[in-house]
Amino acid sequence: MFAVLQASPSVPVAALVDVAQAFTPRFQVIGPFVLLDVSGLSSLFGSPDELGAALHAQRPECQAMALAATASAAMLLACGHDGLTVIDEARQPAAVAALPIDVLFDVAQARLPAPEAPAASTAR
Repeated sequence: MFAVLQASPSVPVAALVDVAQAFTPRFQVIGPFVLLDVSGLSSLFGSPDELGAALHAQRPECQAMALAATASAAMLLACGHDGLTVIDEARQPAAVAALPIDVLFDVAQARLPAPEAPAASTAR
């Protein structure tokens, strides 16, 4: 299971990294998203809904949080829904299929590296 936390102007990525570190050492920052591998945390937090509630309690003002069986689905759902979204594996295909196509572009853009600034040219 994976969780994704989405940053916003009121909740920067650094604040979400602090949340991630409180739950697991297995996380990655991808643009405005913090992806957590929350596999195995059920013994500490219970069901995915309970884990989602615990994450949300740490940063209730976070723009979006999503828990899903795959990292890709969690990213898409966080980008496509505000607030907390928890989807079990059986409902995941339908939940992802219902997202607007723009969500795919938003997630793809977040995963692309930032373009390098063009080299400064000096006129002679």
